[in-house]
Amino acid sequence: MFDKLNNKLEKIPAGFINFLTIFSSAVTIITPLIGFFTIRKMNLEEKNLFIAIYIVTLTITGSMLFNMYRYMIKYRKILVGVKFIISEKFFYMNRQFRNSYFDIIQTRKDGKLSVEYLTTKVEGVLKSSLDDICEIYRAFTGQKVSACVKYIDSVGSVKLSTATIRTFVRSTNTAIKRCEFDNNLTKPIYIKDNSDFYDILSPNSDRSYFYQQNLVEYAKECEKQGSRYRNSTPDWYLYYQGTIVVPISIANKRLNRKKSCYDVLAFLCIDSMSTEAFLKSEENYNINIARAVAAQMYIMLSQYRQYLKELTEVRKHYD
Repeated sequence: MFDKLNNKLEKIPAGFINFLTIFSSAVTIITPLIGFFTIRKMNLEEKNLFIAIYIVTLTITGSMLFNMYRYMIKYRKILVGVKFIISEKFFYMNRQFRNSYFDIIQTRKDGKLSVEYLTTKVEGVLKSSLDDICEIYRAFTGQKVSACVKYIDSVGSVKLSTATIRTFVRSTNTAIKRCEFDNNLTKPIYIKDNSDFYDILSPNSDRSYFYQQNLVEYAKECEKQGSRYRNSTPDWYLYYQGTIVVPISIANKRLNRKKSCYDVLAFLCIDSMSTEAFLKSEENYNINIARAVAAQMYIMLSQYRQYLKELTEVRKHYD
């Protein structure tokens, strides 16, 4: 019942809500003033009764205005705190991306770059950034979220029929069972078996990201329409109810390639057990935050892919 009510409330235009807030505040202030001038026109007996009612009304109005002021101060402090967390985490995240990127370049110049160093360094910076993302979304949505990077195991063009994907790194707050599932995999995970990734990459889809406030309801809606929400994680609904997935990619034209599509290396996945984390009304805000982080992650993963290829070829040469 409450979910349906929330969905209906979300559809009310913000402008209309602001109008009602201003109108009700104006009525609250004007009503006592009208009462004051009304008293002046009354006889003594009527005045005594009305004055009593007037005093009660003034007391209630004053109490309401005082509480409104308290809540305004309270939410202002909360808003300042949210802004601080978001700005601080974005600063730390971008600084770490920059520093790690040039650390790897310098290590390569010094002839000390190895597969182990490269992988550990990139996993470390991505894990730290995922933890920062979780803090940003917790501050923004008020709900606990977790995040991970899913890396595409392919070089060059991605063939949707055979392309596989693996978990590259997860945020620290991820449920242990999800990490165990990653570690105990005995068979590849295909992109075609996951709607979140497939719908983004499919040439028949117009989606550039995947965003669902309530995946369980979305899965039911898919069934009603004769399709199916695919997810290769067993009992996925026990781990998350809402999700955001954005590609870690860049347009091929930025790489001086003739292809018009994108070079997709991985996916940034953010999810929550709460269906109130990723509201439909806040889709644009939530997606823009995820895209901003994914853009930085592409730089790190592109460097990782390039240097890993170089190191692998050197190993093969000496083997």
